[in-house]
Amino acid sequence: MPTGIIKFALAIAELKKAKAHSDAGRYTDKAMILETDMLKNPMQWIVDSKKDQTYPGITHVPTGFRYHLPRNRIPQNVMAKAAAAKVKADDCMVVKAAMEKAARKEMPDFLDQDRPESVKAIYRALKRDHPEMPAEMKARIASRQGKPGHQKQGPPYKAPIK
Repeated sequence: MPTGIIKFALAIAELKKAKAHSDAGRYTDKAMILETDMLKNPMQWIVDSKKDQTYPGITHVPTGFRYHLPRNRIPQNVMAKAAAAKVKADDCMVVKAAMEKAARKEMPDFLDQDRPESVKAIYRALKRDHPEMPAEMKARIASRQGKPGHQKQGPPYKAPIK
């Protein structure tokens, strides 16, 4: 029996496959994938367009994937946006947060990654001088590689690097 994380990953894989079919012009294949998923998990989909549109927009709530489908391919048990707003999001958002947390844990520490020593020195100085700053922000500042004329340049980091 697949766990929540595995179910979520499988759902994303199927939705990406539907997107690939759409990009290639295979709209029938796309519609089959989406219709099957909507029949299995109607509470995870909302129709977020007016009812009289020929190709209304639909959204997979847990992932945020959005598509357009012919109205006749959308199962009747898929809720309209207003009705779906009353339903609390199921554990998919919790699973998504758990996946993101697990991915962060698997990533090595910034200083253990293969980076230039000058970047690591800037990161250490930021870590020492600004302990309250989030690690992601320190990493972005330390590894910033602006190209003059292509990106707005801020002032260089002025604290002494030890």
